[in-house]
Amino acid sequence: MPLEFIQITLFLALFATFLFVLFQKKPFVNGTTVVGISVLGFLIGAESLYMQGMAVDALNGSGSVPAFILFLMTAGLCLVNPVLYFRLWELKVDKQITPSQR
Repeated sequence: MPLEFIQITLFLALFATFLFVLFQKKPFVNGTTVVGISVLGFLIGAESLYMQGMAVDALNGSGSVPAFILFLMTAGLCLVNPVLYFRLWELKVDKQITPSQR
């Protein structure tokens, strides 16, 4: 895969994230924003790890364990981020509804 294609796809992912945040409605952070940014963060991390693997393979080297662990941590945070957001959102909604309104 040519390097220019990989650079273009990384740029498009970052540009999509920028547009995603820029054109939000009044509540600036909502569930769609959190999930979208988490998915894009995961994709950018995976593509960066893949690019590093291609470069290491071209130089006949060995892979980088810290880079892989960093990707696993990023992937974990990308999975935990929407879960925490929606759990806190449920708690916030439950607090706004008083027992007399149920």
